[in-house]
Amino acid sequence: MPEPFISVAELGDYLGQDLTDDEAAAIAVAGASDICRTIAEQRFDYVTDEIIELDGSGTDALLLPELPVESVSAVLIDEESVNGWVLAAAGRLGTLYRRSRWPRGRQNVAVTYTHGYPPEEFPEDVRMVALTIASRLFNQRGPVEFESIGAYSVRYATQTQAPASALEMAILRKYRRIKQF
Repeated sequence: MPEPFISVAELGDYLGQDLTDDEAAAIAVAGASDICRTIAEQRFDYVTDEIIELDGSGTDALLLPELPVESVSAVLIDEESVNGWVLAAAGRLGTLYRRSRWPRGRQNVAVTYTHGYPPEEFPEDVRMVALTIASRLFNQRGPVEFESIGAYSVRYATQTQAPASALEMAILRKYRRIKQF
């Protein structure tokens, strides 16, 4: 499970509170980071030389799943090293030769690549979205409604608001990989 990309201390600073030993704050921070990852369909974490297996598509390009791609150090087709590839924009791994195609197959293309954001280059807009979501999660803490008739009262758990606003969703969507080209 990936580590949160914001901290409890940062949430505390954002809210103007000391949350050092607050378990609910830690849960909110982890949850907000996971929500951002889910919406953006990216892990964001910096990973060096990850090996993934992709399905050969029969096309001239394969999309690497995690962005941004810093480098590709190796490509194997059916466990044999190949050199006829080029890393193009948006994590697209293209064939080097004009009429060449990636051979069709199930997990027949292994790619070793480095991707994600080093901590010092992590996108500030994503961090801000995570902090605002964490703030809402921390402050909501299971909303309830009360209804009273005379001496009788009932508590109902209510639907919480959406985890991300339309603006936050738009910010995170720009980090998704392009699915068609």
